[in-house]
Amino acid sequence: MPQSLKKLLALEIAHRIDAMRTCRKRALRGEDAESLHNLRVALRRLRSLTRPLQPLLTPRIRRIERRLKRLVQDTNALRDAEVHQQWLSRLAPDLPPPSPRRKDAARLRRALKSGRLKRDLNLLRERLPRQLAKTPKFALTRLLAGGCDAAQIELAHALSRSGFDDAVPQDLHNSRLLTKRVRYQAESYAVLLGDSRLALLATPCRELQDALGDLRDLEACAASLPQAEQKRAAARVRQARAECRERARLAWQDMHDRLAPTPLED
Repeated sequence: MPQSLKKLLALEIAHRIDAMRTCRKRALRGEDAESLHNLRVALRRLRSLTRPLQPLLTPRIRRIERRLKRLVQDTNALRDAEVHQQWLSRLAPDLPPPSPRRKDAARLRRALKSGRLKRDLNLLRERLPRQLAKTPKFALTRLLAGGCDAAQIELAHALSRSGFDDAVPQDLHNSRLLTKRVRYQAESYAVLLGDSRLALLATPCRELQDALGDLRDLEACAASLPQAEQKRAAARVRQARAECRERARLAWQDMHDRLAPTPLED
């Protein structure tokens, strides 16, 4: 007998929490260059998975969700420094790479070593399946499908608000965050809900996410360089930015077309 939606979702939640624990340990050890990136991805995947479940969450679990969001924010500065180093090693290897600030690394390390984080993850793994068990299957299916649809609608509105060439940096940033959410939900819930249309969004979402991320990182990297060094790297950064911008424009349009409602949906 196939497993029920509740059991499959409980297994997926447990898997995401275990991945978060593993990435936390690797980030604390700093054992490889991707440990911080993997931690961020694990956090976002866990939060995207639980987002459609918000109406079921108790106040205590919602507070944990907010703390996980702050943990993502604590990684931003360090990840930016890592990305800048990667871009500069490709585009301007003769320039000294930026160094992450010690206080950013110290703050993240304190957060990762915190006993509260361990308790939060344990509580999520224990309490979320209980909440699922109390919810009728029909109501749970409807809630999950509605949450995924809401994320797609929000992304469609963001992409339609202005064309890519007219979008301001904040619009691009918000669209990227929404694209991540839709992608991670597609990768988890397409199988759990048996939604083939949702499954088709995972790859184009990844392409748009990567293109917008590269564009943001390139622009931030160029702006972070001292003015004298900006001149030395200007031509190479400008060419890479132009190539990335065209890739992002095409991915933006493709995603806009995919999310546009059909006449039957209007």
